This record gives sequence, C-alpha cells and structure tokens, in this order.
Amino acid sequence: MKRFILFIILGVLASALALQATPQGTQNQKGRGEDVEKRVAQMQQHLNLTADQTTKIRSILQAENDKVRELRSNNKNQSTDRAATAKQMQEIRQDYRKQIESVLTKEQVEKLHQQQKSRRHQSQSSTPNSQNGQ
Repeated sequence: MKRFILFIILGVLASALALQATPQGTQNQKGRGEDVEKRVAQMQQHLNLTADQTTKIRSILQAENDKVRELRSNNKNQSTDRAATAKQMQEIRQDYRKQIESVLTKEQVEKLHQQQKSRRHQSQSSTPNSQNGQ
C-alpha cells in the first residue's frame, strides 16, 4: 500500500514538473494568434469588411502582435522603465491603427471611431473610481 501511494505521489510530481516545463511563449503565441482572428472577425462583423480589406487587416494585426511580442520579450530580459515601455506600446498601437484606417473607407473609419469611443466610455464607467464619483 505504501508503494502504491508513493507511485501516485511521484506520478503527480512528474506531471506537475512536465506542465511547468512547457514553454510559456508557445502558449502566448497561440493565444495571440487567436486574438488576431477574433479581432478580424469582430471587424468583419461590425464594419462589413471586403475580402481584400480582411486580408490586409489580418496582416496588419499580425504584424502589430509580433511587434508587441518582441517589445515584451526584450523588456522581460532587461529592467526597463514601465512608463517608457507603455509609451512604446502606445506608439506601436497608434502606428498600426493608422495603417488599419488607411485600408478602411471613410464611413468604416467613422464607425470604428464610434465603437472605440463607446468601448472607452464603457471601460471608464465600469472602474470603481468612476462608480464612486471620484
């Protein structure tokens, strides 16, 4: 009986070590790829993208994700200022947002801006400080 319990414990420990040894980067990359597809699907639905627009925007979003992943990877290995990293992230997002807007029609850009404004408003109204009137 003691041997059986010992084998169970060793099995659980081996499983835990195997899971911990799984590279984190591959899990994040998969999640990020799915994030690109999710964003493309949402844009298709809300903005009625053409096939050509969808292809171009998918490429833009993938490039943005790659750039952000690279920035995070570089900053993980170095002790960098969080404010500087946030600024770089904001610049990356603004650059790619402009690229996306260049693919869209004027009406689609306006609709995109309305959606972004609505999301920001919802986000701000759901924070604890805004609910308390602070």
